[in-house]
Amino acid sequence: MTAPKKKADSSADRKRVRALLKAVADNPEGGTLLQIAKDKNIRIVMSDRPAKQGAVGLFNGDAKRIDLQRGAKDDTLVGVLAHELRHMWQSKRTNLDTDGLSARDALVHRRVVEGDAFAYQIRFEINQRQDELDGLRKALADIPDRKQAASALKEFNKVCQKAEMKAFFLTMQEDMAAYDKQTLDLLRLKLKLSQLYIKQGKLIDQVPSKSPKLQKERRKVDGELKKIFNSVAKPRPLPDSLLDIAREGLAKDSPKYLRHKDVQSLAAYVRKQIPAKTLARAEALEQKIIATISKAGKAP
Repeated sequence: MTAPKKKADSSADRKRVRALLKAVADNPEGGTLLQIAKDKNIRIVMSDRPAKQGAVGLFNGDAKRIDLQRGAKDDTLVGVLAHELRHMWQSKRTNLDTDGLSARDALVHRRVVEGDAFAYQIRFEINQRQDELDGLRKALADIPDRKQAASALKEFNKVCQKAEMKAFFLTMQEDMAAYDKQTLDLLRLKLKLSQLYIKQGKLIDQVPSKSPKLQKERRKVDGELKKIFNSVAKPRPLPDSLLDIAREGLAKDSPKYLRHKDVQSLAAYVRKQIPAKTLARAEALEQKIIATISKAGKAP
């Protein structure tokens, strides 16, 4: 009984994915996104993986796949798929991994990447109704009274400005708590791992034997502690390429909606959107990791 059901579910999943791909392809930039996915051999599948991480969609560049939450509605998944395809596009331009960045930079990096993907998702969904907007703009322009038409168009354009990528990006910065938490959780994990490796090292030291196997295990523990310490105490800089993902469209000549001259300026701009308490917690965890490893005498 179970095998046929599994096959039926798989068939239904494939049918849903095909329908979602068609919906994305109907969007002005959808075809470009799907071609990039094809060129990069990205699989798009329905699964339960996103829900386990509190998400509706997941892009995994290493695994070359996009997972869409099986339990979500198709209307929702069209925008979510655009969001994950934007991450795929971002990955061609910058490193999406935050490991090895300082706590402050990791918070900024995640906010830029996710803020941009959400901004693109909203714009993508609006693009599906672009014909309606164009029709409304034409109707306003056709108002017989020229002065009234000009005034109406001016107000309409002001409203449209609120529907631009930069406006969406800034709005999303107010709702990034879940992504800030990911950065804090990674730091807590590093702290926990540091404590466990230190404890493991002490246990190894208590064994009188100097066997090659134990010595290998000792080197492994020390190596992991060094790796954690360096990732926190000697962080890599934010990549300059982070500036390149905040674009209106997908082409290299698409205008940037965040017009910062360097990545430090961009970081300072985004950092202002992060709650002070969040920054303080992240930096406190960072210092605790350094102190924990240093106190154990394992700092390189």
